[in-house]
Amino acid sequence: MRQTNFLLLSTLLLVFTTTFSCVDQLTDIQDSDDNRFEAEYALPLVNSKITMADILEDFEEDAVLTVDPNGLLRFQYSGDVLTQSSMDVFAVIEESIAGLGFFPLSQRRQALPLPAIQDLVLDRLQMKNTTLAYAFANDRDFPVTMTLTLPTVLLDGVPFSYTEELPAWDGNGDPVSSNNLNDPFDLTGWDLTLEDDSIFIEVSTVDAAGIEYDPTPGTAMKFENFSFTYAQGFLGTEPYEGGRDTIEIDFFDNWIRGDVYFEDPVITFNFENSFGVPTEAVINVFNIITAEGDTLPLESEFITDGGIEFPYPELDEVGETKSTQFVFDKNNSNIDVVLGSKPVAIDYDVDALTNPDTSEQIIGFITDSSFYRVLVDVDLPLFGQAANFEVRDTFELDLSEYGDDVESIEWKLVTENGLPLGVEIQGDFLDAEGNLIATLFEEGEEPVIGGAPVDGEGRPTAKNEVVTFINWDASELDTVIKAQRLLLTAVFSTTLELEQSVQLLSDQELEIRIGAIIKVTD
Repeated sequence: MRQTNFLLLSTLLLVFTTTFSCVDQLTDIQDSDDNRFEAEYALPLVNSKITMADILEDFEEDAVLTVDPNGLLRFQYSGDVLTQSSMDVFAVIEESIAGLGFFPLSQRRQALPLPAIQDLVLDRLQMKNTTLAYAFANDRDFPVTMTLTLPTVLLDGVPFSYTEELPAWDGNGDPVSSNNLNDPFDLTGWDLTLEDDSIFIEVSTVDAAGIEYDPTPGTAMKFENFSFTYAQGFLGTEPYEGGRDTIEIDFFDNWIRGDVYFEDPVITFNFENSFGVPTEAVINVFNIITAEGDTLPLESEFITDGGIEFPYPELDEVGETKSTQFVFDKNNSNIDVVLGSKPVAIDYDVDALTNPDTSEQIIGFITDSSFYRVLVDVDLPLFGQAANFEVRDTFELDLSEYGDDVESIEWKLVTENGLPLGVEIQGDFLDAEGNLIATLFEEGEEPVIGGAPVDGEGRPTAKNEVVTFINWDASELDTVIKAQRLLLTAVFSTTLELEQSVQLLSDQELEIRIGAIIKVTD
């Protein structure tokens, strides 16, 4: 709770800097019981009041602070674990069949086999930007009618077919021919249905009497620019690497010592998927890195005994995106232990595996807009326990110009703590070399501001008010005046000696009022 600490630390610093920069503005105490000497001056009071929501609003650079309907505050860290589009899958298909070239048509019906595409078994493809070129030839001395039919290439259920009349060949030069090489057919939107991994082609050559002949040599066809908007079939058991990445958790950046226990931390995997393919997330690595440099693995049967299944649309749900969540909590993992051990980062490596059952009977689909995405959220509800949670911060300080005027200072610190956290404060004055030359409080006399009392649900029921006086005499001022830096330390602990978890709510507030009586030499 770095920002909570900063409230106390920054307020004290504000007092220091305000005090010694406003000496000329001090006024005699005319109506105060503290006006005992003519040479005493009252510093205008500092009044700081802030809620937990204010304290934490800008605290985490990499986190989102949310407030539950009941007021409970949560920090949420997010990371992009897996993102995959259909481009890679289609690229494999398109590259495999891109080099078919001209296919000679020497039979009335023949198959154009497609190259093996990894372990995919495709039943249907819908083409885009694909073109079809043909070349017809006639070496007979009578005219013929030629028809090219692709029974497995359909538009609205009707096969592709093209017919053209070729005149008789006079026997001189090359046989009569025709082609559309300069204006090939556009097959965008046509369905390509595969039989035995092949495209079947039929060529009919018929004379005026209806007699059918084999194709003349030189008859051929060619597909170009194979690309697809849809693919259906068994799309393979393929691993897709997500890559290794890290989620930084800066909540504990200033942690020095102590322990924190979160009552109900969770890690949520958020799935979005428009691939019509059974897929599961395979967690290779999911480690929590602690402030001490230890690596603690997240342990769960869903990591060691199998993956986490994606939701996916069925064949009659093409175009839909399925979403779901999978939550690691303290009931199915050791998350309460690993996230209670001062985590500063989560190191993860998560892959995806399509068709993990490897059954070719599972018919799936993808479209050219299909994608899946896995995001992970780390949710730290500010409902838990803390013991000796210590943070530190250092501030530049220069009081030397006031040393000749100030004889003594009496500080009055009034704290109204509405937080369910007790706070112990100490200030160390350091010289230019970083050596300790004085402390704000004597050892063992550091003020402890008790946390607010709480009910059975860990919610504060009242504020705890503490008044603390600090007196500096001339000898102490002579030492402090040499200080160049102020190291402020705050140690937080929950109440009741960890017997009960407490809730940090958005409307809880901490109020600090500080005043001083300053005595100067005549």
